[in-house]
Amino acid sequence: MPKKLKEKVLKLFYLIDVDGSNTIDRDETLKFWSKNFPKLNSNELFEQVDKNNDGSIQVDEWLEFWGIVYKSGYHEDEICNELDNMIAGGSWVKFETTEKLGGKKKKKNGKA
Repeated sequence: MPKKLKEKVLKLFYLIDVDGSNTIDRDETLKFWSKNFPKLNSNELFEQVDKNNDGSIQVDEWLEFWGIVYKSGYHEDEICNELDNMIAGGSWVKFETTEKLGGKKKKKNGKA
């Protein structure tokens, strides 16, 4: 994963991980999106990223997810734009070419 992309990926992770535990839990995502459909955004994030279904997302799961998104054919700038939007409090984006970490790919519809 390119350095610029990895930096943005980690920036978003640590914005959500307010307790500094190096994991993201549902309470943190609900607080992060408190004014923007918190349950919907949290559910979508965990659906795509929580590989082992333990209710928390570790840094390695987070980086692995974004690596898969990048390798799925999305351009670095496109992903960075979506990350910037989320960093600013925007909604979680469901990347259509990925299912839950490493699952079958869906047909890309041209939009992230």
